[in-house]
Amino acid sequence: MDTTVAALFILMSGHWLGVGTRTDASSHQVSAQIQVDVQSNVTGDLLTSVNQVHELRSTDGGSQPYDYTYSYWLRPQSGGLYEMGRDTSQTQAVDSVGHFDQDHFDLEQNIGGADPFTIQSQTLFGAPGEADYSETVWYHGSVISTSAIHYHRASDSALR
Repeated sequence: MDTTVAALFILMSGHWLGVGTRTDASSHQVSAQIQVDVQSNVTGDLLTSVNQVHELRSTDGGSQPYDYTYSYWLRPQSGGLYEMGRDTSQTQAVDSVGHFDQDHFDLEQNIGGADPFTIQSQTLFGAPGEADYSETVWYHGSVISTSAIHYHRASDSALR
């Protein structure tokens, strides 16, 4: 495995816990509090990740919990780019371009279909076992939400 790929996968692998918010672009109000439990593993040149998400979504009458799980995989391509997919069989790639540069990973996903979405994200790796994730979701060329989540390795939690 290429040393740059190995570096990214070492940074991303393991058990991570995250806390953050999603903000609605039109109202500029926090629309959800987010907690994430992530388990990422590397097999050969493939990183797979299972994400269990708990959202507390803001509503007119208070808040509504929403829980879901999603999986994705990353695979290196030529030229320092990465392919991403959202299924566990590693067969369905999303039209995506990812790039890693020492301490940050940028990814753009174009989720086509009748209602095209684009998700642009950046993960900044800071202190060991720490990462900050930011995401902007576009729909038909307009920003609909932004998210910010701070992650720490679960195994490093005992060191806090």
